[in-house]
Amino acid sequence: MNLFGAFGFGSLIKTFLPGLLFFFAFLGYIEIFLYLVHGYTGLYAYLFSKPVLLTAIAIPASVILGATLNSIVFSGFSEWILEKRHKAECSDFYDFRRRMFSKVTQTAADQFTLGDEDRNAFMTHVDPRYFLLHRRSLENIMYLRESYWYYMEFQLNTLMALWIGLPAILVALVIVMRESLLGLQAGIASMALILLVYTGFSRLFLTSARDNLDAHRKKELSLLIGTACFELYNDKPAGKS
Repeated sequence: MNLFGAFGFGSLIKTFLPGLLFFFAFLGYIEIFLYLVHGYTGLYAYLFSKPVLLTAIAIPASVILGATLNSIVFSGFSEWILEKRHKAECSDFYDFRRRMFSKVTQTAADQFTLGDEDRNAFMTHVDPRYFLLHRRSLENIMYLRESYWYYMEFQLNTLMALWIGLPAILVALVIVMRESLLGLQAGIASMALILLVYTGFSRLFLTSARDNLDAHRKKELSLLIGTACFELYNDKPAGKS
């Protein structure tokens, strides 16, 4: 991840905006902590009364927090919430994908004179997706990937930021009700509405992220098979003389 490119379109989408949500959630937790220790301190009110100061703090904090969210997402969150379910729901596709990867790798291995040990190592460690680089530019391959993954990362990062921020909002509502600034019925209705909105956005982002992953996996495989057919078989479809 290039932090210095954080204001490019793709990086703005996937890191800065979720990081901004995370920043305001983080402020909420600080406000709650200060309230529990010292009583109401008005941190939010103070910062919003100083827009220049708020902007100076929010921009670098959002980049750093967005990068942190992205790291959390790819350290296991995306595998847990997205890829495992996709693999379970599309097991036939993944079995086919694995077989095609193996066939393409075998075809490439046949171009070399390899002993059994080297052939096994080739089959185990060589990634056939990188065979595409001599046929397609890196920019085109990265475009295929990032056109889906930028949005998928944005969706997962935003989902993570929403989940992190939800407890702060609910605790803040409890504090408001405790201070008798909001009636019990109004407080419960507010909580129900917030949970409903959060659930709706969570389902929307998760479903969209799964659709992006599905489209990327299938187009990536199509590009690999097409390149194998017309490159590894001397620019002729497999099976043709």
